[in-house]
Amino acid sequence: MRFFSVITTALCAIPLVPAIVLQVPTNPTPGGETDIFWTTGPNDPPSWTLFLVNATIFLSLYQSWQPPQIDPASGHLQTTFSTSIPIGTHYQLRAVQNDNVDFVLAFSPEFNFV
Repeated sequence: MRFFSVITTALCAIPLVPAIVLQVPTNPTPGGETDIFWTTGPNDPPSWTLFLVNATIFLSLYQSWQPPQIDPASGHLQTTFSTSIPIGTHYQLRAVQNDNVDFVLAFSPEFNFV
């Protein structure tokens, strides 16, 4: 009986998982204008912060966008990347909780700056 209780609890918790899907930015170049798109689900937080990091470098943070710069409900951000971003590989966008940046809600596929 305990097994069924655990399974039922686990299945009920599934809808609470964030459904944010981040896409690779268009034309990622240092200093270049870009469009960033995402989709959200009904259980996603109404507000979050977006980070640009290098997935292979520990504690790398090259740029961030916070509310009100980013409106999660819009599904889109038009922005300009910083000119100080090094050309290279393994960059990634990460959506994180506003009050706990260690809690990653979603991440994009890796992409390159050229």
